[in-house]
Amino acid sequence: MKEIGLNLVRGALIGVANIIPGVSGGTVALVLGVFERLVRAIKNLDIRLLRSSLRLVAGGFKGQPLDTFIADLRRADVVFMGTLGVGAMVAIVLLSRVMEVLLTGLHDPTYAFFDGLILASLVVPWRLLKKKGLSEAASFAVGLGFILVLSIGFGHLADKKLEIKAAHEADAVAAVEDGDDDGDDYEPLRDPAALAVLFTTGIVAISAMILPGVSGSFMMLVMGQYEKVLTAINNRDFVALGILALGCLIGLPAFTRLLNFLLKRFHSQTIAFLIGLMIGSFWTLWPFKATIVVAGETHFSTRNVVPAVDANLLVCLGTFAVGFAIVAVFDVVERRLKA
Repeated sequence: MKEIGLNLVRGALIGVANIIPGVSGGTVALVLGVFERLVRAIKNLDIRLLRSSLRLVAGGFKGQPLDTFIADLRRADVVFMGTLGVGAMVAIVLLSRVMEVLLTGLHDPTYAFFDGLILASLVVPWRLLKKKGLSEAASFAVGLGFILVLSIGFGHLADKKLEIKAAHEADAVAAVEDGDDDGDDYEPLRDPAALAVLFTTGIVAISAMILPGVSGSFMMLVMGQYEKVLTAINNRDFVALGILALGCLIGLPAFTRLLNFLLKRFHSQTIAFLIGLMIGSFWTLWPFKATIVVAGETHFSTRNVVPAVDANLLVCLGTFAVGFAIVAVFDVVERRLKA
C-alpha cells in the first residue's frame, strides 16, 4: 500500500508537469527515479501481452491462460503504470484550473518554483551515473546542444502556436455565430504523402513526449503539422486523426524499446544525455519572458528577458529557494530512512 501511495503522488507530480508549458512529464519521471521503470513497463505492453489476453478469453478466464496473463501483467508492471496514470489524471482534473491561474497571474514566481524543484532534483539522475568519463561528457553535450538548438532555433514556433490557436478559436466562434459550424469548407486530408507525414509526426511526437524537456506539440510545430492536427481535431477528420494515432501507437513501443536497449547497453551515457536535456530545458523554463499580444490578449512569449531588480525578482528568488529546499529536505530524509 505504501508503494501504491507513493506512485499516486509521483503520478500526480507528472500530471502537474504536463500542465505547465516547458515542463516535461519525462523530466519529472527522471528526477523521481521512475523513468527507467516506466520505460521498461511501456516496452512490455507488447504483442506477448495481447496474445495472452486473447488466449485468456478463448480459455474461459481460467487455468493456464489465466496464470500466463497474470504473469504478463506483472511483467508489464500494470499496477505501477495504473497508479501513475490515476495520479496523473486526478492531478490534471483537480489542478489544471489552479495552474492556469498561477501561470497567468503569477507566471514568474511559478516558473521559478519549478526551476528550484528541478535544479535540486538533478542529484537523482547524477547518482544514477555508474561512471563519469569522456563518453558521458560527450553524451551530456549532445543532449544539451540538442535541446538548446530546438529551444533557441525553433523557439519562435511556440509563439506561432498561440497565434494558430487564437485563429482557430476565432474561426470556431464565427462559424457558430453564422450557423455554419459543420466544417463544410474543410478539405479532409487524403493525400497519401500528407498522411505519411502525419503518420511520421505521430511517431516523432509520442517519442518526444517520453524524453525530458521535449514537448510533443512542439515537435509537431517543428514538423509543420501542428495546425493541420488542430484543424483535423476541430473538423473531426477521423481518418487523419486515426493515421496520427497509429503513428503514436507504433512509435511509443518502438521508441521505448530503443531507450530500454540504450539504458541496458550504454546506461551512463544515456543518463548523461538525459541530464543534458534536463539542464538545456532551463532555457525554456527561464521565468522572465517578454509578452506578446495575440487576438487582443496579452500572453507570455518564449523570448527570455533580463529581469528588473524589483519586488517580482525577490519573490521569484523566494519561490525558487522554496522549491529547492523542498527537494533538498525530502532527499535528506529519504537517505536517512534508507541508512
